[in-house]
Amino acid sequence: MKSDLVILVPMTQNGGEGIDEEWFFKSDIFIEQMDGILKYEVFDDMYRKISRCFLGSHELIFYKNWPEYHIEELPTLKGNIYLAIEKTTNICICEIVVNLESDEYLTFYLDAIPKDDVFIKDLTHGNVIKLNEYLKQFGCVQIATPKSCVYLSEMPSARELTYILASEFYIVDDEAFIESKNLESKLSCNLSQYDFLKCYATINNAVNIMRIFHEDYSERLYYEGMSIFLVELILFQIAAITRTNNRVVSLLSSGEIPSLEIIKSIDLQYAQTMTFWNINIFRSTTAQIAANQMYHAFEVPSLVEQYERNQKMMENIISIKNQIEDAKHTDQQEKENNILGVLATFSILSALVDGFSAIDFFVGFEKTLEQIHELEFINILSILLKMGLFVCIMLISMPALSIIIKNCLKKKKK
Repeated sequence: MKSDLVILVPMTQNGGEGIDEEWFFKSDIFIEQMDGILKYEVFDDMYRKISRCFLGSHELIFYKNWPEYHIEELPTLKGNIYLAIEKTTNICICEIVVNLESDEYLTFYLDAIPKDDVFIKDLTHGNVIKLNEYLKQFGCVQIATPKSCVYLSEMPSARELTYILASEFYIVDDEAFIESKNLESKLSCNLSQYDFLKCYATINNAVNIMRIFHEDYSERLYYEGMSIFLVELILFQIAAITRTNNRVVSLLSSGEIPSLEIIKSIDLQYAQTMTFWNINIFRSTTAQIAANQMYHAFEVPSLVEQYERNQKMMENIISIKNQIEDAKHTDQQEKENNILGVLATFSILSALVDGFSAIDFFVGFEKTLEQIHELEFINILSILLKMGLFVCIMLISMPALSIIIKNCLKKKKK
């Protein structure tokens, strides 16, 4: 059984760094077909926003060992590597296209993909490094789990198809096999809207069984291209929500309370990706239906829910911070008002009673009484009038002072 395998890796790209602009002007059959789908199958100008470049043909190596099955290394694959970059958001999808002449090790390759066990032979330096490490030289950083699209020339056995869909390696004479109600339900749901293929999908893989598997890849790509684009669109969504959610989680984990500037930056970055979330960009109803089904098959809603929970948590933290700051401000304002009230009372006394000083009055009150008998009648009368005025003012201000004292005692008890 022959097959075509497409590995898709969601990534961010550092504003074109590491990529020669001339690469975007080089084309091949894959780029032409994908650009054609964008141009003629969607209403919006997304085909102008997504730029594609070809990074060449490379040897793919799978170093994961399965010694219990006497498999120490899988046969090397040759794959063409492409980048699809949306320059406004700096989100890109790395796509590796492999044509397999046999399905002997297909499930082993699929098993390695979501686990990041794919290596590449660097033709420049001759060394073998992980695929995601190799792509860093082009300014690309992996942001989510790699996915795959498989196109089979014929329908495999029900058991093997289950393993292909699950992206787990399959051994015919193994002692135990997958028995999953969830996968059974996936296999009973054909997502294809046309009769030239059957499509089944899980969170990491879309499996397509072709009714006609042309010998020439360019002819096969005509039928495969649309479903590749649907998965590509889903991965743009996954990369967008994952990037934003990672920033929110990082802020929550740091223990720091984000500023309004940081929150605004996160919201603006996410808002730039809205093009990816509109499935109503397709000219045909069937494409829109397929896009919506693929959206749920790859469990994107759960990622959105996770982001919304984290976003809500961050908003709650900011709200609590603001409440604490408001409470501190109110408490400080009350203290300042109390102090100002006392100062105002004694300022009034100082203004009305000539020469009155609160400190001098209380400290020297006893001495003043001792000296009263030495003063002349007029002076005594003047003093008595001033003291009477002071007592009247104190009586008038007592309610206010009482409230101030009670507030202070309450604060102290708390």
